[in-house]
Amino acid sequence: SAGGYIHDGVNEKRFEREDHHLVFVPGADVTTGGAQFYLTAKGAAGYHLIHGQSAHLFNLTDLSTIVTAPEKTILVSHVPPRLQGKDATDYAFFAPRDVTYPDGTHGRAIVPGIHQHYWNDVLRITGEDVPTQRANAGNEDFRRVIDAIWTDVTEKVVHGNIEESGHKACNRDGRPVREGSFVRNLYHNASCLDFNRIALWHLRSEHGQLTVAYENIHP
Repeated sequence: SAGGYIHDGVNEKRFEREDHHLVFVPGADVTTGGAQFYLTAKGAAGYHLIHGQSAHLFNLTDLSTIVTAPEKTILVSHVPPRLQGKDATDYAFFAPRDVTYPDGTHGRAIVPGIHQHYWNDVLRITGEDVPTQRANAGNEDFRRVIDAIWTDVTEKVVHGNIEESGHKACNRDGRPVREGSFVRNLYHNASCLDFNRIALWHLRSEHGQLTVAYENIHP
């Protein structure tokens, strides 16, 4: 509801409060299950028929108009933007999966999202030769859009998706950010329910400048 705490981030992308804005970025690069929400950098946003199924496309370049106050905006996404280094919130292990792409085509791809715990079980039970590749797996188009909007490096992004890096936090350069410290630039992999990881963000606004701190919670 507009005045409450439950928001429809698919159909209403921006929610404004006096000291901060929340902007939602729904969708994934590829899907491996029943979800039909995709990120893209081209084409019209909205609902489309893909292989006879209704799917929602979010065009990342639309953020240039959705974000009206970068200095006090928090991006809430499923997929993180591309970062760098092992301490970054998008650092992932990779495994082969059947995937569906935003244009509706299907394929077999090496994609992130297999936690070490699952990885060990796959090897033990099936003997499948799971690739050992590890790398930063964030979305490159998302990275470019953020860099263009936040030229002063004050973006704040909270996301999930990469289980291997749950509860990590870093800045744009991939350097760790200490829990509880208020900063102008933050990327936080806040939630992984498979491993009981959730988090809170604390906000401060002084002289029109928003700073944030995170608090990881282990229920």
